Amino acid sequence: MHIDQAARLREIVKAANSSKMGSPIVTEEMHAKIYAVTSGKGGVGKTNIAVNLAIALARKGKKVTLVDLDLGLANIDIMLKLTAPYNLEHLMLGHKEIEDIVIKGPEGISIVPGGSGLPSLTALNISQQEFFLNNFYKLTKNNDFLIFDTAAGISDNVIRFTLAADEIIVVTTEEPTAITDAYALMKVLSLRSKESNINIVFNMIKSPHDAHRYFEKIHAVVKQFLGIEIYNLGYVVHDPCVSKAIMRREPFITQYPFCAASKSIKEIGKELLLKAAHKTTLKRTLVQKFSSLFSW
Repeated sequence: MHIDQAARLREIVKAANSSKMGSPIVTEEMHAKIYAVTSGKGGVGKTNIAVNLAIALARKGKKVTLVDLDLGLANIDIMLKLTAPYNLEHLMLGHKEIEDIVIKGPEGISIVPGGSGLPSLTALNISQQEFFLNNFYKLTKNNDFLIFDTAAGISDNVIRFTLAADEIIVVTTEEPTAITDAYALMKVLSLRSKESNINIVFNMIKSPHDAHRYFEKIHAVVKQFLGIEIYNLGYVVHDPCVSKAIMRREPFITQYPFCAASKSIKEIGKELLLKAAHKTTLKRTLVQKFSSLFSW
């Protein structure tokens, strides 16, 4: 981050800390761990993974909020047959507080609905950015996990939100184009930050053996050419129950709790909890987490 951009962020945070809008946002570590679920291309089941993973974590007694950060084609509320009178746009523009836009989702998860055609955070003025930070602070204090569901691809908005997370979950399939685009995404992330904690989830995979084989291939390439390590978080097997649940606009983990895909997502949830328990996720202040949002 350039010096003038870092100074700008510190100015925003200093103003927020001295304002009457809420508690200071950088004097302590945040409580919630933030996971960004993203992908190099669309159509790989990224949002479906994010939704069902949030429920899997909630079933383990964790307080989870799912944040729809697809600023172009937000659809989590539609996907779950939910009505959202307000969305992220109202928060970003300072029209509503976070508690006004959060809606309740299945099995106790909370959802921050996204909106279509939203601006980048860098397009907001200082007071709007301050307002956004203060409201986001509330989410980090009142949850165990925040799950960002970003848009697909490598746009600036996607990279900014992804780098603000503690851990990144890149969803891909075994299709060559999906793997190629996942690599392109990881390349951009690694160029922005070598400290990114990147996890891979293979979706719609035919067998555990295939998942392991494809991961080993992409891991070798990433290590050789990007100079970073990635973690095999797990896989979700190809399962007809998933498409059935999508047509019913319900999470597959609730509609078909004992199907193969549900078992897969539960295992991924266990892996995340295991990593969290061993504190492999680096805790950062809100300024450190959000330095990517108001920079470059």
